[in-house]
Amino acid sequence: MCQVDNSALFLIGAVAGPIAQHLVDQSELAFSGANISNISDQGFDLSLQGSLTGTGPLDALIEFTEPVVVNWNGNNIATINLPPICAAADDGVPDYSTNARLTITDDSKFTDFAVFLLHNPSFEWTISTDKLRVTALGTIFDNVSLSKKVSFKAFNGLPGVTISNFQLPSDDPAGGIHIETDSSIPSTAQLGIDLGIVTFLAKFQGTTLGPLATTKSLALAPNSVTSTHLAGRIVPQSVSDLDTIGVLFSKFLAAENQTLEVIGQSVSSSGSDSVGWLTTAIQSLTLSVTLPGQKFDIIRSITLSDLDVVLQTPDQAFAPPTSSKNTSAVYRNPFGFSLQVVESGQTITLGALGLDAAQLVIPKSPAVGGVSTGNDADLHLSWSNQPLKSLNNLIFEATLLGVTESDVLTFDLKGTADVTAKTAIGNIPISGIPFDVQSTLPAINNFGGTAKLSDIKVAGSGGDGGNQFIVAPLKTELDNPSQVSLHTVDIALPVMFNGVKIGRAAIDPFDLVPGDQILPTEFHYQPDNANDTVAQSFLTNFLTKTDTIPLNIKGDTASTPIESLQLALSQVHLSTSLPGMGASLLKHINVFITAATLLDNLVSIDFDITNPLDTDLHILFIQSDGKVGGTTFAHFEQHFDSLVVPPGQTVNSGRIQNVVLVQGALASLGIIPLAMLDVFNAATVQIGDNGYTVPWLQTSQLAVPVTYTLELFGLDVGIPQLKSAALSMSASSVAATKSEQSASSSAVAASSITSVSASISASPSSGGDAETPKPSESAQVQPTASNEAKETLQATSAEAASPAAKAEPTPSPTPTEEDKAETVSAALSDDATSTA
Repeated sequence: MCQVDNSALFLIGAVAGPIAQHLVDQSELAFSGANISNISDQGFDLSLQGSLTGTGPLDALIEFTEPVVVNWNGNNIATINLPPICAAADDGVPDYSTNARLTITDDSKFTDFAVFLLHNPSFEWTISTDKLRVTALGTIFDNVSLSKKVSFKAFNGLPGVTISNFQLPSDDPAGGIHIETDSSIPSTAQLGIDLGIVTFLAKFQGTTLGPLATTKSLALAPNSVTSTHLAGRIVPQSVSDLDTIGVLFSKFLAAENQTLEVIGQSVSSSGSDSVGWLTTAIQSLTLSVTLPGQKFDIIRSITLSDLDVVLQTPDQAFAPPTSSKNTSAVYRNPFGFSLQVVESGQTITLGALGLDAAQLVIPKSPAVGGVSTGNDADLHLSWSNQPLKSLNNLIFEATLLGVTESDVLTFDLKGTADVTAKTAIGNIPISGIPFDVQSTLPAINNFGGTAKLSDIKVAGSGGDGGNQFIVAPLKTELDNPSQVSLHTVDIALPVMFNGVKIGRAAIDPFDLVPGDQILPTEFHYQPDNANDTVAQSFLTNFLTKTDTIPLNIKGDTASTPIESLQLALSQVHLSTSLPGMGASLLKHINVFITAATLLDNLVSIDFDITNPLDTDLHILFIQSDGKVGGTTFAHFEQHFDSLVVPPGQTVNSGRIQNVVLVQGALASLGIIPLAMLDVFNAATVQIGDNGYTVPWLQTSQLAVPVTYTLELFGLDVGIPQLKSAALSMSASSVAATKSEQSASSSAVAASSITSVSASISASPSSGGDAETPKPSESAQVQPTASNEAKETLQATSAEAASPAAKAEPTPSPTPTEEDKAETVSAALSDDATSTA
């Protein structure tokens, strides 16, 4: 109870009333805050904090005998039932705090006020009554009038509302995607209000997301930030609205803040239904709410299970079309609602050595992904003929090198993915999902370092003019341990023999697929120097040997015309081998011995030669040595104008004159019974018509069958007779003492000449150790001649070495062929007479 100063008793009662009114009029009423609670359609409880000052020098008790009237914008909208106020002299009530009840008297105008309250920075009330009772000086003064304007800071649209801890934890039982989120609501208002359960409707760019409601009563404290939790759902959407939802998801997942429109829907105070005037006010409120974006590790991995690359034209060198049928990715929904990728496209940057190498844009296309509710899910990807565009040509080339020579290539994949995700609200197009992962690709591993060659044949010559190189089709077997396919053209890998490049293995087209495969290939024999003896020895080995020939394939930058592949192919090193043909080129030799042979040591020959190739073999020149036991017995050099051997056929050379018996005719007679020769040739040959010319092809062939034919005017003579006649001719001159006998013998011989030749043939036997015309050739172990043949050869050689055999003939005029014939005939006749 207020204690009134007794000094007031001395005042004159007649002036007390006006003084009391004056004290009320000069007083100042201000409020610093107010809290509203227990809201209903009829009103609410009001807790007020403020001050009442300027009440004068008297203690006073102020009583509100009737509720004060609240006027806003000239309209009485409510009344407030206030408890009494005890004001101290001079001080008044500096810490005025009271509880009251506001009763709405005009629903429509109060609703307008409530709307104004939410949207504006402040409001002003006029509080009035003419039924105020003031007790002072022990005197009660009734019907004192009170009219005070009071102002409050209002809600001003509640700017700055934010959302945090945004979660989409599951599909919602009512349909759609369930939402759980926290929200911070800053308020600069001096009013606090316990709104109860508030329901909002969230929108984005005009598209309704769905309802959100506070999970407990929302009490906005004055001049503070209020935190609350809301739950709701994103409702199923139409096709057109799903595009807008996709924009929201895309930007949110790109960590971009998004602004939502949150529109009030309803309020319901605890224990009551919706409050009409407040609901109307809330429904007028649209909040701009910031949804902060977040980054998630959604795409967990990308695995290139296969890759098909096309490098066939210069314009594809640094933008080759690529395809894949079995690339896979693993993704994880960062939330708990069900999500399945049904369409996917990517922009992928492939990096190596910390630098960007190339970019691949894969258009969006149907995909089959697993369902993720926060778990990892697989996504199968495929694309066809999409260019892998170089971002750095040097790094691009290095990447292709890594694919070629490594067993496993490790690289970085970063970029963005565009997907269509099947969800409980529909198929949402989400773009720009970032990823940055490391991936591996099983690589070609230099084809295991080996290649297998088979089915080789020599088909002719080729190149500009048709004579630049020998063409030998074959099959190349390569092992590609990777899942990389490469389609390119004009591959030409250098082939090395004993360190010398002998040509290139040409593969066009080069269609490499995973696993073992056989590629049609052409070997182009084309050494840098056509006269290189090492290169030509390869041809010798290939044609005549049965052993495999070791080779090396060693790439260089000229192995491909595609610039981006040059570095990769220059590092290809393969070991391989080629089986020799083991061909016997010489089939038979005919040696023709004439009467003149015993005097000039010359014979004529022809030979049968077989062509094992699949093209014409042109023999332009031959230098040949015939040997027995390592000793050269015959030598000739012969140019040919038209010695052409068709493929797979045997052709006779035609008669070759002036073959020199190196050891002399007499010493050579002993090899006739052997009926064989070891032959060592060096030939100039042309492969195919007007084809590549091999300048010095060396071949050796042992135990070549030989037929010796004696063309001696029809005389029936044997080797002993020839030997004896030769000895007689070399021991005596054609002297006058024998002229009569010789004439007689010649007459007999002449009368019986019928051009009959005596042919002496024997079965082939073997010679001795072989030699070659050139020092670089290695000796080969040869079959051994029969004892009889050896004895015959030794006897002949001994006789040839005797003094009689070495005696110089008496000088005489150069004999004609007729003279030689008469001399041989006479010698043979003398030998026949002595034998008889």
